[in-house]
Amino acid sequence: MRRAPISRCLTLLATALLSACSAWTGSFQGRQQQADGTFVDGRVVDVDYVGNDNASALRLGLRIQGDMKEFSLEVDKRDHLEFAAGELESLYQESGFPDVHVGYEVERPEDPTKPVVVRFLITEGPRVLVTGMALEGNEAFDDDRLLELWDRQQSGFLGTGEPLFYEPGIRGFASKIATLYISEGWPEVRVSEPEVVREEGSAEARVTIRIREGTRYRIQAIEWPPALAEVLGDWRPAFDPGQWATFEFMYGYAEEVRRRLTDMGYHRPQLLPDPNDPEATPKPWYPEPVGKGELKLTLAIDPGRQVTVGEIVVRGNTRVLTSTILSQYRQEEGVRFSGTEERLALRRLFGLGLFEKVEFQHEDIDDDTIRVVIKVEEDQRTRWVEGLYGWGSWDRWRGGLRFQDRSLFGTGLGLTVEGIGSSRGYRTGATLTEPDLFASETRMDISGRFYYDERPSYTEKALEANLAFTRYFLRHYKTRLGYLFKDQEKLLVDDPTSAEPATDKGSVYLELGRDERDNVLFPSEGWRAHSRFEVSDKALGGDIDFNRVILDASGYVPITRALTLVASGEAGALWPQGGLSDVPISERFFNGGASTVRSFAEDQLGPKLPNGEARGGQFRTVWRAELRVSPFPRSPLQLALFADAGNVGIDVNDFGFEDMRYGIGPGIILVTPAIPIRFDAGYNPDRRPGEDEWVLHLTIGSSF
Repeated sequence: MRRAPISRCLTLLATALLSACSAWTGSFQGRQQQADGTFVDGRVVDVDYVGNDNASALRLGLRIQGDMKEFSLEVDKRDHLEFAAGELESLYQESGFPDVHVGYEVERPEDPTKPVVVRFLITEGPRVLVTGMALEGNEAFDDDRLLELWDRQQSGFLGTGEPLFYEPGIRGFASKIATLYISEGWPEVRVSEPEVVREEGSAEARVTIRIREGTRYRIQAIEWPPALAEVLGDWRPAFDPGQWATFEFMYGYAEEVRRRLTDMGYHRPQLLPDPNDPEATPKPWYPEPVGKGELKLTLAIDPGRQVTVGEIVVRGNTRVLTSTILSQYRQEEGVRFSGTEERLALRRLFGLGLFEKVEFQHEDIDDDTIRVVIKVEEDQRTRWVEGLYGWGSWDRWRGGLRFQDRSLFGTGLGLTVEGIGSSRGYRTGATLTEPDLFASETRMDISGRFYYDERPSYTEKALEANLAFTRYFLRHYKTRLGYLFKDQEKLLVDDPTSAEPATDKGSVYLELGRDERDNVLFPSEGWRAHSRFEVSDKALGGDIDFNRVILDASGYVPITRALTLVASGEAGALWPQGGLSDVPISERFFNGGASTVRSFAEDQLGPKLPNGEARGGQFRTVWRAELRVSPFPRSPLQLALFADAGNVGIDVNDFGFEDMRYGIGPGIILVTPAIPIRFDAGYNPDRRPGEDEWVLHLTIGSSF
């Protein structure tokens, strides 16, 4: 079985960590572009810190790197140093050091080739913990509900200790309490300034926040202005007398009225001033008490004029064709204005990914006709070339180039061309994307790729063509329907006693998924679920017949601010016309590696060929759980403890959880957008003859 030596993995990990940390080395140098397009480098600035017992130089340097680069361009000015000192004080205060003071001293050698030296003098003071948070007067919401609003940072390695004292955060907490009460129907609520009790120099503080709730109001009636009632006739949004006067209901009710007006051609509904307080900021309603705990709302909306679209123009575009923009605005000249269509057009235009800003302006042509102006600010980065780089425990080095154009010749069509290589193979390909096929909100991708791939048990060389249609439905669910054809030019099996001919594959597939993660690349909360159903048949142009289903899901659950539980599962199965021999080895399921069961090298879990290499199977399961710890606030470093389980089965009729294999171990994650790094050490608790006790996996850079 092929695996990287432990010493090599450790060496590469150390190199990668040093590379990632080299973004700040203690020296800063800014660069400024001149009017003629050339760049001028600033003077080198060396930074040192004195008194930083509780914060690393790396962490401090990352916080002030912008200010110090600016200072390197203007070393005679002290403003940037004042800003930097303030940033360092803020960093300490956020970490529970309210008494911190940061000063500085500067050495400016007359020789301009020598660096300017800046020394920050830090007096940290004690780290203060909030040993008591008392909430008084809250009857409507219990303490736990209100404490959810407190954006606090816990002390302790795992974030299980007392909260760190950060006064601006505590004041913000009190403000959020007031906002919650008002939004839920308590307009008279009063929340006191936080009262902090702390002896001078003490490392403990107690906080008290007093709440006077007042009366919660219900809405007994909604009154409409005559002009609004005349326009909308008998139409009214649903309303039950006795509804609590929550912001959610009141704003939602007013927004429903406004949408109805715009759909009827009243393009510019106006808010009327509150007659009881004309100087106040206008709202869509004004309240009037009509009894104890009861309100009457009067809508303050003037419908304005009903208009027709007389002309549609586009302004601000230089790269994207006007016809491309107009194709996303489905209203026609000479028809009544529709607010719904304008909102849909806004979503479609942003969906193209070509604009930083899109807005609609309405200019009067006459009393009954408007000119719709689609004003755009184009994203200047619609065409770029990016370098791809990385290292993996199986493919070792990998790199390549990718060219992307999100608006080919200004048409809105997307084009991606890439060439990628590694020590195990290469891949070239291109994809043409139509983001809105036939104005149906369906994306079409046509792609082709040629690749050579060396796997632990086989080597494959093939040409693929793919046609896929992607669309969202029920707002959150993503569907993808496609056809895939693969012309397999070569299939070499590592076992000389087993020969498999190259085969062609024609298949149709359907994918369904939903993604509720807070970040696609580095999620910390939420979940994702995905399924793929595939039918390969000779009638579709191939040489093989089988069906395949793959289901997978993952979830991210924050336990504390420093501790996150990650869990994922996958189950896949295929049904061939005959037995396993009817399915080429390149189409079978394998297990083991950095993304499956980590106590095994790549593809090495499961049944073996006579030469000891994996033969693959008709089904597999993979189950992974991981506890991630962020030991330092706002640090890219995470530590992990994982447990994996999985299997591979030869016959799909035996699908189940028999012969499960396991892996446990620690991991290190460096979450940096430029060079994401992950190192895992997987221990095999039920090792069999020929299997390693420990397997190391190192991944540098994103997979591609």
